[in-house]
Amino acid sequence: KLKYHQEYEHPGWVLIRNQSYVPKGFTRVMSTTLWMGNLNTTMVNEQMLERFFSNFGHVENVAVKLRMAFVTMGDRKSADIAKQQAATGPPLIAESKIGWGRGNGVPNDRFFFKYGEGLVEDDVVFQCWGNNPPIENYPDYRPKLPMRLPPGAPPPRPSQEL
Repeated sequence: KLKYHQEYEHPGWVLIRNQSYVPKGFTRVMSTTLWMGNLNTTMVNEQMLERFFSNFGHVENVAVKLRMAFVTMGDRKSADIAKQQAATGPPLIAESKIGWGRGNGVPNDRFFFKYGEGLVEDDVVFQCWGNNPPIENYPDYRPKLPMRLPPGAPPPRPSQEL
């Protein structure tokens, strides 16, 4: 059953296996949340969005707000496909602006909106997922997160995988 924002549990991101050059105390994550802006929310509701996006994978959450919506998919691969397909979907969806949403616990200054990657503090990962966080394994995926370190962050650790 679809969980709407009142019961929301999925943070809207998953871990990337490649954790190279990530500052100690942080984890690189990929968003599974799509942001839709300039959305005609008088004509589009949560159920319509869930029905459309479920064609591309499991939908964890849909939240419609004033002229925008957030759709959280169960994994990154589904989110990538859904993001691409939304651009050519029904007019009410295709006419909106579609990008990556940060998900819960990812601050703006640690999120690269263009690619949907961010840095999350290790404590936040544990709070959201416990000891069993989902790790996406993209063998050919190269992280795109630029080398911007949060203020006061320790130097990055060398190549490392989860």
